[in-house]
Amino acid sequence: MLSPHAASPDLAAIYAALNDAAAAELVSVPLRFEGHQVWRVAIRSQTDLDRIFTLQEQVPTLDYWTDPRIDSHGVDIRVSSAKGAQDALSDYLNSNRNPPVENSHGQQSFLTDTADPIKSYFTKYHPTSEINSYLSYLATTYPDIVEMFSIGETYEGRNQWGVKIRSPKTHLGAQKKEFVFFGGHHAREWIGPAVVQYIMTELIVKYGQNEEITTALDDFDFTIIPVLNVDGYEYTHTTNRMWRKNRQPNHSNTCVGTDPNRNWDTNWGGDGTSSKNPCSDSFIGTAPFSAPEPRNIAAYISSRAPNIVSVIDFHAYSQLWMFPYGSYCDVFADVHVEEGAKKAAAALKKVHGKSFAVGSICNIIYQASGSSVDWTYDHANVTFSYGVELRDQGLYGFLLPPKQIVLSGEETFAAVLALVQYIRKYLGGVGAF
Repeated sequence: MLSPHAASPDLAAIYAALNDAAAAELVSVPLRFEGHQVWRVAIRSQTDLDRIFTLQEQVPTLDYWTDPRIDSHGVDIRVSSAKGAQDALSDYLNSNRNPPVENSHGQQSFLTDTADPIKSYFTKYHPTSEINSYLSYLATTYPDIVEMFSIGETYEGRNQWGVKIRSPKTHLGAQKKEFVFFGGHHAREWIGPAVVQYIMTELIVKYGQNEEITTALDDFDFTIIPVLNVDGYEYTHTTNRMWRKNRQPNHSNTCVGTDPNRNWDTNWGGDGTSSKNPCSDSFIGTAPFSAPEPRNIAAYISSRAPNIVSVIDFHAYSQLWMFPYGSYCDVFADVHVEEGAKKAAAALKKVHGKSFAVGSICNIIYQASGSSVDWTYDHANVTFSYGVELRDQGLYGFLLPPKQIVLSGEETFAAVLALVQYIRKYLGGVGAF
């Protein structure tokens, strides 16, 4: 990282202002975000993109809600309300014919969620203690089809709890094909764990009542991990709502955390939106699988191969149904993987009218190496490997209101059922059973 003295004048000003903002944020616990804004910066050329990349590398204290790409949506950046920070960033972005800036969230304050006390489980976002209690409740209430288990421990020693859902018709020791769903890879993306739990609940509660769900569970096993990055997710509930990484310290650096979805052992440290700077939200870690969170789920997936037929990693936001590759823009997954994604997106749209774009990670959003989707497809040989960016497209971003949890859950579950149906036909066609 360049020092303030080595940076250009406007970068030096913004660096100083944002350092002050970061220091000010640490005064209160939990962190307060009143007056913060989210700016959408259009990126219209490679020159614009290069300038944003420079800014991203030199000023990792900026909070990038999306990764930069050349289009009118460009990149969303959270900007502190600390004195001088917004003016400095505006001057930098608008100097020398740089990208135009708009506050995509209007003048609304960046406030914590003030939802009413819960009337039912899916009317609010839950901390890990409540999620774990809910999993325990389901396992106790539906012991014939639900088993609660842990895939391992996080850096801070928390269990990564999940459930295995199996039809009571499954014979002991039978090896059925399996779906694996997980959320909470990135801590601040709360809708991911909520939607994963919604899918889990529908499968469990409506088994034996809904024909399509019953058939799905009779044909396949489902493993569901609501929160992969438990330490980071808990930190967003107690200290910093906008935290993304895990909570693993970095030696010889005061910046904490590794981006768990840049830490998978697949083209680790390659081209794309990742960083070797420990202060960056996209820090790749010190080695492949140096973070225990992705390492643990990778070990579980490997232990279940070749029975796992689909893995879906749920994120937010942008409304995208993505498949391999993230590392390469000119290499693609099998055509059946894309067709499955299209079936899922079409079914999703029928529920509440939300459109999800379909494409490879590198071509639809950005180039990203060291991700779960590439690893499960290449190393675990999971054909139907997907990364899904859930609601919305930037109006609320990471602060999707709780009232949209059920709506998002309903449409995503419809997509999952459509995918199950497609994969069932695909497997029957190639004689996989």
